[in-house]
Amino acid sequence: MVKTIGIIVQAHMGSTRLPKKMMKNLCGKSVLAHIIDRLKRSSEADKLLIATSDLPVDDVLVDECKRCGVDYFRGSDSDVLERFYQAAQAYGLDHIARVCADNTLVDWNIIDHEIKMYRTGSYDVVAGGKSVPLGLGCEVFSWDLLKEAHDKATEHYQHEHVTPYLYEHYSNVGRYELAEDLSRFRFTLDTEQDWQLINKIYGELYRGVNDFLLDDVVRVMNAHPAWFDINKNVKQKKVKEA
Repeated sequence: MVKTIGIIVQAHMGSTRLPKKMMKNLCGKSVLAHIIDRLKRSSEADKLLIATSDLPVDDVLVDECKRCGVDYFRGSDSDVLERFYQAAQAYGLDHIARVCADNTLVDWNIIDHEIKMYRTGSYDVVAGGKSVPLGLGCEVFSWDLLKEAHDKATEHYQHEHVTPYLYEHYSNVGRYELAEDLSRFRFTLDTEQDWQLINKIYGELYRGVNDFLLDDVVRVMNAHPAWFDINKNVKQKKVKEA
């Protein structure tokens, strides 16, 4: 039986392509505050916490966590795998749903579906499938697998990106797929072009409450086809580029 599942969000202020993006003002609130609001709507997760670094530049994120009433953990800036391991250990999590704070439009329904898949016990890892746009779901795995990765991973990229070791050593991965292939969309926040698009989407849908889901976002995108071009040429960094 699956025990405590906690969402751990990795966040820091040291982005190279879009500096200090976590505290950018998006419709009157920080990007991080919006992500927290959206993840608090999950009905399947037992815990939510932000894992940031122990660098002074990230003090502002700790202050924002306190303001938003969410738990946090501080650890290594460069070794994110170690940070996740220590955060899960500190909060006694049996299983972890990993979310990147780049996911400004994160859909709690997708996360809940992924957690439900994981709770069946049929998979070692559950993640979003090819039909899910970049910037939406999460990755769910056990504390035991996280500990194994922490103890055995030797490559730099395995420590910076948390889960590569798991995919390299475990093939029993469940992929949550949508009824429609929406992989053409890019909803992560990594560049100025992404920021321009996110602002337009929030300007259209946000009315003081983070109650809109992926279907709403897609509807707005289809109503404004030119928006798709804003960040369509942005290339995602490859894991082993780090």
